[in-house]
Amino acid sequence: MKVSVVIPVYNAERFLRFPLDSVLAQTHSDWECICVDDGSTDGSGAILDEYAAKDARFRVVHQANGGEGAARNAGMDLAAGEIVAFLDADDRMHPEALRVFCAMRERTGFEMLRYDARSVTDPATPFAPLDGEPACERVDFAHCGESPFEFCALGWATVVERGLARRLRWTALKQGADMAFVMDCLLNTKSTFRTRVQLVNYYMDPNSISRRLSLGLLAGTCRYLPIIMSKADELGVDDSIRDAGERLAREMLLRRLPGAWRLLDDPEDAKAAEQAFWESLRTMSARPSFCGGFTRAAISSAADRRSLVLLRLFAVYPYKVRKFLGRAVGRS
Repeated sequence: MKVSVVIPVYNAERFLRFPLDSVLAQTHSDWECICVDDGSTDGSGAILDEYAAKDARFRVVHQANGGEGAARNAGMDLAAGEIVAFLDADDRMHPEALRVFCAMRERTGFEMLRYDARSVTDPATPFAPLDGEPACERVDFAHCGESPFEFCALGWATVVERGLARRLRWTALKQGADMAFVMDCLLNTKSTFRTRVQLVNYYMDPNSISRRLSLGLLAGTCRYLPIIMSKADELGVDDSIRDAGERLAREMLLRRLPGAWRLLDDPEDAKAAEQAFWESLRTMSARPSFCGGFTRAAISSAADRRSLVLLRLFAVYPYKVRKFLGRAVGRS
């Protein structure tokens, strides 16, 4: 069974050999690796061409910068494998990963497979041998009890059959694109499986866009919260899943993000992030289970005036007090 591995690459020369070498080290040999150079200005393109010259299974696409989503879409469109897997340009696959994907495809006929990853601070961290043949189970996301923000995190930790890959698109979101892609997969398949085995070392770069305070993080987070919850509604999830997702949205919008845009250096970035925050808060507060009564009225009034003072006084501080009292009761 042939597997297509799609790697989006943008200015990744520092760690790029790690993922490429991890694909070369796979025990399953029937693969192609589609590397999309998304307008890199460093030596990434030359490294990709070097690997392609040595092994014809590497296919390199050089394109103008369009973002990670556009690079993954280009790779999916070219995929010739029966199943399509994804890898980031600073991560590494377990040597048995592709073999496991194929074995699970043959065993279950999955259209979509979710697997686990391990966070590492050193991309060279070695893998432990697999303990026997990993288990795999069918998942009904609408009734699995997990928050969509948890189940759908790390969208690249998803393997899809080629037909599904051709029908779906990664979005241009700078934050939350992983979750949106997984949700779209769930909306377009009835054959979702999951394995708990860790098949990728996920490098946690403290300087990446998902780890630093930036316009992309603040505005992106605000924009994807309503999108993910809307997709969860479309999937018809249980109340427990909806509530779990909205708890995280409340945590972000009523504790972590209010006023965070003031820490941005660029005034225009701060303005854009603030606008995204108020729009997201207004959208989420309209959901019946997000808030109600006085809290909804307070949020609406604060959003109309873009007043952090009103928001903190009548929504943020009461939320923090309720959380504190809830923890205190739990400890007693």
